[in-house]
Amino acid sequence: MGGLSRRGFLTGAATVAAGALAARPDRAVAAPGAFDGTIRVLGLGYDLDVPGIREQAQRDLGFEIVSISKFPTDIKRLVDQEPASFDLFSCFQQDTAEFWATGNLQPVEIAKIQRWQSVTPLYKLGKAKPGTHSPYGQGDAAFRRLYVDPERSGRWRSAQGVAGSLGRLLVQWVDERSGKPVGPEPRFCSGVPSCFNFDSFAYNVSVFRRQPEALSWAELLNARWRGRIGLNSVPEVGLQDLGNAVRAARLMKFGDLGNPTRKEIDRLVKILLAYRARGQFFDVWANPLHPVAWMANRDVVACTMYAAQIGSLAAIGAPIRQADPPEGYRAFAGLISISNEVRDPAKLAACYDFLNWWHSGFTGATLLRWGYYSAVQATARKHMEPGEYAYWIDGKPAERTYKGPYGDTSVAKDRVRDGGSFRSRASRISSWNSTPRQEDYLLERWQQFVSSF
Repeated sequence: MGGLSRRGFLTGAATVAAGALAARPDRAVAAPGAFDGTIRVLGLGYDLDVPGIREQAQRDLGFEIVSISKFPTDIKRLVDQEPASFDLFSCFQQDTAEFWATGNLQPVEIAKIQRWQSVTPLYKLGKAKPGTHSPYGQGDAAFRRLYVDPERSGRWRSAQGVAGSLGRLLVQWVDERSGKPVGPEPRFCSGVPSCFNFDSFAYNVSVFRRQPEALSWAELLNARWRGRIGLNSVPEVGLQDLGNAVRAARLMKFGDLGNPTRKEIDRLVKILLAYRARGQFFDVWANPLHPVAWMANRDVVACTMYAAQIGSLAAIGAPIRQADPPEGYRAFAGLISISNEVRDPAKLAACYDFLNWWHSGFTGATLLRWGYYSAVQATARKHMEPGEYAYWIDGKPAERTYKGPYGDTSVAKDRVRDGGSFRSRASRISSWNSTPRQEDYLLERWQQFVSSF
């Protein structure tokens, strides 16, 4: 396991005044002297702290960028009580409603986002290819948390699942029944789409000897692997992953896996405690290095974990792949919002410069090598070899060995990305990371399960 500790896996994920452009249209660069201060970005750090991203942004934009990486409880306090302590806020779509209810974030003007038309429709209309019959996925999907109507005009339907106080403020553009947009696109968004991914679980190929698409979520409950299943301790993630497993095993049904009722939570935890009593699970992880060690040492044969962790195992040659469950992935999406306290025109312009830079390609290429998708994908091409881009986005076999963000091997020659192309993976979403109405009760019951280990 030598060398794994340096990889710095991130704990949270267990998370315009358009700037003047340089002559090259593919780079958003601030005009000299336009802003010489500091932009502070609050978040978990899973995106901005990936090696090279912040440094490249500073070089291209010409001003300092500080990453304020915090735990979720600290983030909640800062957004709720100290909005002047940050300028930009990198959050997940499932947290949008909670943070917008504070009144401490400002609408982002879509007209000032240069590459808005290139943002994947998955964020806007719920599908990578609108008009197809692929599922939207249950829960707080990105398109259900993207748009804001500050005037509460009623031109768009309130976003599914938002509280009454946010009615007609957080809206969605698409009619999910017809799959078509309703009226003109809203003029504002809650935050600029940043990156996203489709999660499931890692498994040991030498044990399962099956392709990713042959692995159901129900394998987490298969008695054959008793004592060798690892679980994510993040409540909203862990319970949803196991909810997918219980549903796939036909042990219970959910009306909405992203928003389970108290009765559904009780039944799910009762089932999980029974499996725990039978010794089905090895352990739950909070430290993101632990599941990497478990998988590498063969303590577990399957474990719910994130793309960056799976990539680290591939980098050391472990026979680990990501399952592509027939029931669908659990998805998440990131957004970058602006604090309501950013009022100085120069600083506000700099914030928009950064948002536009985020889509300009360097970040997209870097995050792809990390295993994540960027909301704007095409601009990443100029920072990657054609074959490398084709591997990550088009599902093509790797033309040669490719390196990850840390410079070590992450993709072997001839390998095909687990789950295939972006469009293929995006068409199979079971649910999205979500904040259920019964969040406090979910946390209480999940703690009961976790404390049994």
